[in-house]
Amino acid sequence: MKKHIFLLALLTLALSISGIQAQVKVGYINPQAVLEQLPERDAIERKLTELIELKEAEFNTREEEFLSQVRSLQERVQAESISEDELSRQRGLLEQQQEELYELIETQQMEVQRRQQELLQPVLVSIDEAIEEVAVQLGLDYVLNELTSDGEMILLFVSADGKNTLNITNRVVEKLK
Repeated sequence: MKKHIFLLALLTLALSISGIQAQVKVGYINPQAVLEQLPERDAIERKLTELIELKEAEFNTREEEFLSQVRSLQERVQAESISEDELSRQRGLLEQQQEELYELIETQQMEVQRRQQELLQPVLVSIDEAIEEVAVQLGLDYVLNELTSDGEMILLFVSADGKNTLNITNRVVEKLK
């Protein structure tokens, strides 16, 4: 008897949960598609490209100086015009400069990433606000991201009707224009 009551309670709970789930309204969005359609994107890309080109030029100058010193040392070694002590000291200096070049690359990459975040932050806030406005207008309970950060699909299936009614990407783009 207890077993039947437990099964009945479990069945009732399952039915009530499925009834609740039927009332949940879900939408989805492709934030990358929104970002690609924003007019601010071009200005952000231009600023980042300028920064990257500046950093590359700085690195290339330092790298060329380093390579020049390497060539000079090689010439002195081939001409046998350098002592072993001096050769050892010069190699140590070159190793130190090479390490500094690696550190420069890392520092520049972090600087570009930081600048990218600074430039994108206001845009991302605007996108979030537009998503919220559209979700409230449509009475959505949840808005899912269509893709992972790696570009893999999260939504493995969306019905034809769902593609028309659940995808809010274009509505968010319109809200941002």
